[in-house]
Amino acid sequence: MAAGVIRELGPDDRSYYTRDDVMLLLGIGPTKASSIMSNFRRKLKEKGKIEDDYPERRVPKMYFDKAYAIKTK
Repeated sequence: MAAGVIRELGPDDRSYYTRDDVMLLLGIGPTKASSIMSNFRRKLKEKGKIEDDYPERRVPKMYFDKAYAIKTK
């Protein structure tokens, strides 16, 4: 662990999905996952759900789970 890091976040601790997460959730490859994430982020920005400075290559779990009917714990 890096100096100053209390603990590293695992996939269940984060409020967002990465490309690898989307690939696993939807059973798709990296190119398709990136495309879906890019389009999804654009739509969220248009609706005012996320700001332009939301971290790149991330999608909020809350909106993604709802849009793709992903059951959460």
